[in-house]
Amino acid sequence: MQLNKFIVLTPVISLLLSASVFALEPIQINPDLIKINTIDRQLLIEPIETEVVYTDDPDIFTKLRGGLNDDGTVSLKWDKFIGPNFLWYKIIKSTEKKELIYPRDGYIDFYDTPNATAWDDDDPALGSNYYRICIITTDNKRGCSNQIEVVKEKQVQTDAQIGTNQPDKDAEPNIPKVDSQNNKGTLVQSILRFLSGNIEIIIALIALILGITGYSFATRKKQRSISKYMNQIDNTYSEFKMKSKRCEAELYRLRDIVDEELKSGKLDEGAYQLLMNRIEGYMVDVQKQIVNEKFGGLPENLKSELFNMMESGDISEKEFEKFQTLINKSELTGNEQSTLLKTVKDFQSQGEKLKRKGGKED
Repeated sequence: MQLNKFIVLTPVISLLLSASVFALEPIQINPDLIKINTIDRQLLIEPIETEVVYTDDPDIFTKLRGGLNDDGTVSLKWDKFIGPNFLWYKIIKSTEKKELIYPRDGYIDFYDTPNATAWDDDDPALGSNYYRICIITTDNKRGCSNQIEVVKEKQVQTDAQIGTNQPDKDAEPNIPKVDSQNNKGTLVQSILRFLSGNIEIIIALIALILGITGYSFATRKKQRSISKYMNQIDNTYSEFKMKSKRCEAELYRLRDIVDEELKSGKLDEGAYQLLMNRIEGYMVDVQKQIVNEKFGGLPENLKSELFNMMESGDISEKEFEKFQTLINKSELTGNEQSTLLKTVKDFQSQGEKLKRKGGKED
């Protein structure tokens, strides 16, 4: 009977002890383990990565460049990382003069594709802004770019300067006394003589002013179009990158829109190529994800060969035939071989369509 009581009381006592511990030491959430990002005016709460010890590798490096734009923003560009095992670009910023490093100094943005090599800071602080890019690989290695300083200065007019620019209301205007009646006729005659003698120069100046104004307006309009579509492309990839087929379809849709803008003259060839390169970079990443999802057990030699073909931008017929030979020699079943060939053929067809876009037919 005593043994039965012991068996019954043991879990009860354990439960009471656990409750006492939690009552004395309630669970606390470390606020440093969460961050709040604002995306498209919505607040998303994302967990910060747990602390990882990274090994510095001098072979992992990229060259960072940047500068201040006329509108007060900062544009950064860096060289694409072409090494293996890429995981992240971490963009680090500080207004303190020190050697920046991730994760000690945090980050303000990141990319998980090696093709993303540009970033804009829309709200740099007045004074010195320090920037650096750290590359993180899947095997927990780290390499960072050079660190650059961008200084934003704002000219502020003092009250004394403003006062010196204002006219003295109490002072008498120094106006020479002249015979207004006689001078009126002389002034009109002088203006007419000047206009008649320099009519060609005046017409040329007016045409030049109108041309410069029209060019500036058109340039600003095209720049706004480029920025608008660049944001749409980046936002599409960020929103749908975990849904590979949907992301692929949305990128194809944006590609057609950009092509129509070129044909209608709203984009020039340089802007068009810039946007197309952005789309192609994301498209390669999405298509790689599709391959990994559909063919998770694909042999490494086939996967490596396929990804190398996709990186070149379009798959040639010679490359496709070589890949087909590798598939036939592989241990894949007949159904797996036909499905993989059909997928690669679809990628090839899309690449050929892209090549013909924008009047690029041979």
